[in-house]
Amino acid sequence: MGIRTDLLVTEEIAESSDLRATPFEFERAKRVEAALSILEGKWKIVILNRLFARPVWRFSELERAVPGISQRMLSQQLRLLEKCELVKRTVHPQFPPKVEYELTEFGKTLCPAMKTLVDWAMTFPKTRETSRY
Repeated sequence: MGIRTDLLVTEEIAESSDLRATPFEFERAKRVEAALSILEGKWKIVILNRLFARPVWRFSELERAVPGISQRMLSQQLRLLEKCELVKRTVHPQFPPKVEYELTEFGKTLCPAMKTLVDWAMTFPKTRETSRY
């Protein structure tokens, strides 16, 4: 388990003025913060993970596939993901109404990051899965 010393802040570095972010680093930090704010919350990553698994989902299917989520919360989270252009909502004109959800092309660009996150999560020891951090 090697510690990357290039990432550590020593007293010598902390006292220097070299810690100021460059305009590029500042812009990058703002973009990362904005991206993470889109995904924050209990449900969005779970919903996106389901949408990565299969191309098209009806609302009721998603509701069953995300245990513990209420209809209202699922609807709210899907609207937010749609507003961020990660999810596309299609309403078919029929009775009863048929509404389907799928990832947009932009949403699909999250697939590699989601796969990496899932792979990382699978490395957790069983004791960590139920722990609260």
